[in-house]
Amino acid sequence: MRVKVLFTDNLISRNRARWSAAEIQKMPSLIVGHRGTLDHAWGSVANRWGIVISANAVKGEIPKDLSPEEKAVVDKEGYWYGECDIEVAIANVPSRAWLAEMIQSQLLSENSIGFSYKFMRCPSCECAAGDLRSPKCPNSWEDISYYERVDIQEVFEVSFVEIPDVRRARILEIDSVKVDG
Repeated sequence: MRVKVLFTDNLISRNRARWSAAEIQKMPSLIVGHRGTLDHAWGSVANRWGIVISANAVKGEIPKDLSPEEKAVVDKEGYWYGECDIEVAIANVPSRAWLAEMIQSQLLSENSIGFSYKFMRCPSCECAAGDLRSPKCPNSWEDISYYERVDIQEVFEVSFVEIPDVRRARILEIDSVKVDG
């Protein structure tokens, strides 16, 4: 079974963070070959259910339901998202039918792919530090509407989850058949 997912975009996530279009374009080379888990179950090789076999950064159609901050982002960069194909290892999943049922019933229809990064940039800051955590930055975490993750380092998680951090993260296709959502 092959599953295509939208794993991130350049809009503001539930935790008030975003990736720039430039950072999203770095992600495909980091994620291919990474193994996935179900609902953050990292503890055992038996919990690994698949492997990322391909990934792309895509400049897509701009969503309609944007906040003023997100509108400013897409006016500057366009709308970018990352998508990947995951080959599911049925041996580590109860069955193909079970996984399809879990996805279709919305229990595992979302995904979480986590990347580490060097620092957080305040999008409105003009300081030379560039890092929101720097004492030179005049803004505080509580005072900004979102921050930007900068200088992606590596992927640390690929997981099907119930509630993703990225609002639009979801399964797009199962075996080349589009999934509603």
